[in-house]
Amino acid sequence: MNKFICTGNLVVDPEIKAITSGKFVMDARIAVNTGYGDKKKTTFLPIKAWDGIAETVANHLSKGDKALYEGELQQENWEKDGQKHSKLYLLVRAVEFLGSKKGQGEVFPEVDESIPF
Repeated sequence: MNKFICTGNLVVDPEIKAITSGKFVMDARIAVNTGYGDKKKTTFLPIKAWDGIAETVANHLSKGDKALYEGELQQENWEKDGQKHSKLYLLVRAVEFLGSKKGQGEVFPEVDESIPF
């Protein structure tokens, strides 16, 4: 089972674009804090969402806004100039707005399970 839940603040405004199939994809990064005081650590995690969730996040959240994200960790692998690269990201399936004045407390689950990875 691969399920990941965290709260985080957007580090950048979400970037949404349409791909050739007509679906929408959103990319952003969140800052996830753990610990307190001197032991506080911040992890920066790339996030990705498709279609309805992508549009919802892009339309309701902006840089600095806090939300609870639920999804699964995915690994993206590619090769460029003969070198292999890898990136771990959170594929968002549901989001609950926590610190956005536009939609605080609203929950948006992903309904389309046929999205590409």
